[in-house]
Amino acid sequence: MNQRMPYHDHHHQQQQQQPWRCVCDELYVVQEGETLNTISEKCDDPFIVENNPHIQDPDDVFPGLVIKITYPRP
Repeated sequence: MNQRMPYHDHHHQQQQQQPWRCVCDELYVVQEGETLNTISEKCDDPFIVENNPHIQDPDDVFPGLVIKITYPRP
């Protein structure tokens, strides 16, 4: 059974187990007012455009768009 824990507990546990930060889920839903740049900074993923070929124009993102977030592997 996969039980979600509160953000702060999950985030703290992630930091202890892994040298990188995982603050976003692997699939991220764009919220109003966000850009790929702000999401890239928030999620620490500089390769959002490269890893999401369905994004034709990086300036044309909209609320509800689902994007893939990748993290470095140890």
